[in-house]
Amino acid sequence: MVLDPFEVTFGILTPDEAAAFAILPNAQLGAALCRGYNDWLLTEWLEREPRLRGLLVIPPQHPEAAADEIRRLGEREEIAGVFLPGASRVPYGSPVHDPIWRACDELSLPVAIHTHFEGVGIAGPVTAAGMPDFYTEYHALTGAGMLGHLASVLCHGVFERFPRTRLILMEGGLVPFVGLLWRLDTAWRGCRTEVPHCVRPPSEYVHDHLAWTTQPLEEPPEERLLAPALEGLSPWRTLCFSSDYPHWDFDDPRQTLARLPAQWCEAVAYENAARFFALPVPQPAPTPLPA
Repeated sequence: MVLDPFEVTFGILTPDEAAAFAILPNAQLGAALCRGYNDWLLTEWLEREPRLRGLLVIPPQHPEAAADEIRRLGEREEIAGVFLPGASRVPYGSPVHDPIWRACDELSLPVAIHTHFEGVGIAGPVTAAGMPDFYTEYHALTGAGMLGHLASVLCHGVFERFPRTRLILMEGGLVPFVGLLWRLDTAWRGCRTEVPHCVRPPSEYVHDHLAWTTQPLEEPPEERLLAPALEGLSPWRTLCFSSDYPHWDFDDPRQTLARLPAQWCEAVAYENAARFFALPVPQPAPTPLPA
């Protein structure tokens, strides 16, 4: 339904309801459900369709069990990375999550944080102002928690301590992250002694360790405003197409890619994701920076 019409070489499956295992108060139950889901994913999907890769669901509320699950299955060819929902009890850069990052670093596995289940179970609300009343609000604000995770990961020096891992932020929007990186750089210059593990200005970690997904791509009132607003993320190297299939706001790649500068399109369509997830797709030379 999707692979053939769009000539997909590899598709990466992200979990939906299984993400709720990460915000269950019963951490042991969450860990057991994650194991069952991951085995089901391999048996029913990944082993049957060689074009598919999967993300392991893990219980961040039980970091040691999460690390065990990563080591149990993370070396399998069908596994592209590790999945964490935007909903969490503690930001993901916190040292309580070090067992997860350490296991990912050992296997050179990327981590995907996908906005999901904020305000449910043990997770905090989607914003510091509390939970929104309408889905319209929620849909527009889902990136708020993702900003918090990114700031936590950078300020705790996760990429300095675990340099072989990488992070992709999925469905949290794009433009707000540009402003966050600028603000973090400013704060870092004034408060470096507080965050000694963040060795470089936070924005410098973008090229080596970070990626974002196109869905949902912001829709400015004038299309010409979009590309300049995204340049702070180096999208020609970090932006990866995501369809969000089969949701109601599924993105057709032909429409999404047409909204971006032509010189970015091949990179966003497949090159960036192939490099980020270490998929066996021929890689051309990196796209040069804009003049």
